[in-house]
Amino acid sequence: MLYKLSEWGQVLKKRQRLVLSILGTLLLFSFIYNLVIFVLVTRFNYNISDSHRNFFNLVSIAAYIDCGLLALYVILRTSGNYLNDYVPKFSYSKYGNLENWYDKTFAYNQRKLWLNNVIHNLKDVIQLANIKVALSPSGNQGKYEYNIAREFSKTRFIVTDISIQPDHIPSSENYEYLSAINNAMHVKTYLTNIGISKVELIWDIKGAFWHNHRSWKLNKLLKSYLSILEDNGFIVFDAYDEIEKDKIKINKRRNVSEWDSYIEDSTYTKIKKNLHRNKTFKENFNISIIGEGEAKMAVLKKI
Repeated sequence: MLYKLSEWGQVLKKRQRLVLSILGTLLLFSFIYNLVIFVLVTRFNYNISDSHRNFFNLVSIAAYIDCGLLALYVILRTSGNYLNDYVPKFSYSKYGNLENWYDKTFAYNQRKLWLNNVIHNLKDVIQLANIKVALSPSGNQGKYEYNIAREFSKTRFIVTDISIQPDHIPSSENYEYLSAINNAMHVKTYLTNIGISKVELIWDIKGAFWHNHRSWKLNKLLKSYLSILEDNGFIVFDAYDEIEKDKIKINKRRNVSEWDSYIEDSTYTKIKKNLHRNKTFKENFNISIIGEGEAKMAVLKKI
C-alpha cells in the first residue's frame, strides 16, 4: 500500500506546480469568500439570503475538501520522499527519483570528460593497450565499455549484466555484449560457455560490487572474480570521495532531467569497510587509489 501511495506521490511530484496551483487557488478563493461573508455579517449586519447561504455552505464544504486534498498531497509526497531516501529498490523503480540513473550519470560524465580522465589516470597503473580480454559483469547499457573498446581495438571487451537492458549497445568488432542474463556470482560458468577461462581486467563501475557490499556477498563475489582473473590481473571500480548523506537526500528528491553532481555513493565508499577486513581481499589483492575528484578510481591487483 505504501508503495502504491508513493508511486502516486511521485506522479504528482512531476506535476506539482499544476497540482499546487489548482489546490492553492481553490483554497484562497474559499478563504477570501468566507472572510468577506464573515465581515459583512459581523460588521455590517448583512442579512444573507437563502441562495447566498447555500452558496456559502457549498464554498465552506469545498474548502474542507481542499484542505483534505492538500493533506493527502503532503502524505503522498512524504511517503515518496521516505522510500526514495531509505528503500533503494523504490528509488530505481519507474516512479523513483533514480529512474534512468544510468543515462543521467553517463550524460553527466560525458560533460565532465570523465572517461577520458579515468583512462588517462589508469595508464600509470594498467597498460590498457596490452589487455587482451576485459570483462564488465554489470555493464548495464555498455556505453563506457563500448567507448573503451573503440579506443583499444586489440582488447576483446565482454559485457553482460544480471538484467539485460533493451537499449544496450549491440555487439560489434572487439566489443561483445552477451545476449543472456548473467550473474556476476557465476562469472566462471558463463565465460566458460563462450570459451574464455581467464580475463586480465574486470571493469565494475557502479555494478556487482556496489550491489553486493555486505560482508558475505562481497566475499562470495571476490572469490568469483578470483576464479577468472589472470595472475597480475586487475579489478577497476569508481572511488570518488564520500558524499554527505544530507546532500544525497536533497539531490535524490530533485526531479530534473540532468544531474549536476553524483547522487549516489561511489562503489569504494559502499564496500571499503567490509573490503579492508575481508580475508579473501587481504590474501589475494593489493589496492591502489588513483586520480582525483570524480575520476578517482580504485584498482585491485591480483598478487
